Amino acid sequence: MCAAEQTGYDSSTYILYVGTDDCAILVAEVLKVRKIVPCTFLVLGLVGGLLGCSAGKSTPKTDSLNVVLVARSVGDESVKGFAAHLKAGLPEYYDDGKSIGVVGISAGDSAADPMSVTASSTKIASMLASKEIDLWICDPENARRYADNGANYLALGQLFSAEEIGSFGAAPIAFPVLDRDGKSTGEISQNVGIDLSQNTAIIGMTGIGTPHMFVLAGTTKLDAAKAVIRLLAK
Repeated sequence: MCAAEQTGYDSSTYILYVGTDDCAILVAEVLKVRKIVPCTFLVLGLVGGLLGCSAGKSTPKTDSLNVVLVARSVGDESVKGFAAHLKAGLPEYYDDGKSIGVVGISAGDSAADPMSVTASSTKIASMLASKEIDLWICDPENARRYADNGANYLALGQLFSAEEIGSFGAAPIAFPVLDRDGKSTGEISQNVGIDLSQNTAIIGMTGIGTPHMFVLAGTTKLDAAKAVIRLLAK
């Protein structure tokens, strides 16, 4: 399903919706244009842009552990270098048709290019809805944006024993719990991530200045996800 809704005659404001097998998701934030643009052309332009963002070598595989790098800017060389690091460190996960796929998403800069932020947010929301992300490494801004008070990430206690978590060289991450108005409730979520900001090798490979790592809730590839965490958090 694809539809465009004009929300105001003066602002010529449209919202584009795309239907998936699971749900209809909002894939573009409100776009305001000063001139009246025919709805059909606006829809075609937005759809074409979204298809372009989703196409190419970065499309995740459904049969692999899908690892995603998210930051303001993620280059192809960072993706290739990080993928090579995982393959060298975890060769057993590349046997018998298994693999670990790495995708990079440049989240953009809201101050310099708000449209790029809208496009990346759309792509990430679509990938989350279709469970195309198993584990991601991102900057703190995006980690908080999609955390839902930590509920969108698996608690480390569901993956590892307390002893194993304590043996990691990287610190665990929890989030302050916020109410609907964005105010702190005084509560803290469970530990749901790993802080890799002291790992200069990971920073160099990914290009993410303050990398944080999370396993997304709902992933079924837990063994591979745990292996990646052990490799990177040691």
